[in-house]
Amino acid sequence: MDTIFDIVSCIIQLIVLGVLVVWLVRQTKEPWLFQILVGAFGCYFLGTLFWTLHFFIKSDWPREFSVADLSYIGFYCFFLTAAMKLKTLWSSEERSRAKQGRFIALAAPITVIAFHVVYTLLAGGIVNNILYCVPLSFLLYQSLLCFFAGGAYRRYHAVVLIIFTLELLIFLVSSFGLDALYYLFTYTQMVVWFFIIPAAIPSEEENA
Repeated sequence: MDTIFDIVSCIIQLIVLGVLVVWLVRQTKEPWLFQILVGAFGCYFLGTLFWTLHFFIKSDWPREFSVADLSYIGFYCFFLTAAMKLKTLWSSEERSRAKQGRFIALAAPITVIAFHVVYTLLAGGIVNNILYCVPLSFLLYQSLLCFFAGGAYRRYHAVVLIIFTLELLIFLVSSFGLDALYYLFTYTQMVVWFFIIPAAIPSEEENA
């Protein structure tokens, strides 16, 4: 029964990602940011597609590091690229606020590392966990730092932080075998993905 739920979840995720990518492509404001987001969610789509096709072809999910993992790590890297680019747009006030919050922002990578230690202890896969942990630690540190800086894209960074907090929780409950929570967090994350679009468009007041 769990396998059926997993397949249905993957198919729904592919549909959601396909709709999201098309919607992102159609955005005309802040085109450079939306191009990065297209790359991010396009990577996620390809990873999920590989994961789903692997099951239908081999009647089993990938057990070792695969192309799907490269796609999911690429998802992180695109978001990290966006965060680094947005930092170059900071005003002097935003830089000052970020500087004040840089030590608090270290809580993000520390949390990511702690979660991945738990994943490794519960489910193994130390190499996979390291490969995921490193880019995600940098991403959440930069995103939290950008959130502290404030400015026109604060809502965007808030949504990114929610998306990847849910990502951590999805892997955590999966490691514990808590299927109901796994599906709850997975479908919640899919809904939150769509909030990235309005959040990535700064309001006129913020741009003034």
